[in-house]
Amino acid sequence: MLVVVRHGRTEANRARLWRDTGWGRMEEEIFRSVLDDGAQIELTTSSHQSVMNTFMRSAEVVRSAGLEPSAKYLERLEKMHEYTLFLTKPDGTQPALGDAGAGEANAKLKRGADRFERSDMAYVATRGREGRAPDYLDTQ
Repeated sequence: MLVVVRHGRTEANRARLWRDTGWGRMEEEIFRSVLDDGAQIELTTSSHQSVMNTFMRSAEVVRSAGLEPSAKYLERLEKMHEYTLFLTKPDGTQPALGDAGAGEANAKLKRGADRFERSDMAYVATRGREGRAPDYLDTQ
């Protein structure tokens, strides 16, 4: 990923070009890979978690380089976390969608709760020990 390569190579003459090109591609990719509702286009649980992690980590890398992801990028990333919120069952697991095995994403959901200041995500990630219950739970 050019963003990370650039971040590790600050001495390169064309570091700013590498950074801007790499980040520009990530900004475009989130809209190609993630549907409006926050679901990753493959519609499998494990792919969604992996792609969400990549987009979140990329945002962290550019922040550490002194840049800020666009509001639209962050909105789509928050939607990905919201999708994860509603995929999570009361026992903390997620369904095995597509070719994915059942898994859990509590740590990623907690990270999203912290980043986006979402108490509903914190509630689900901690099984009710923190935050507040979402307005809608499929167990209601």
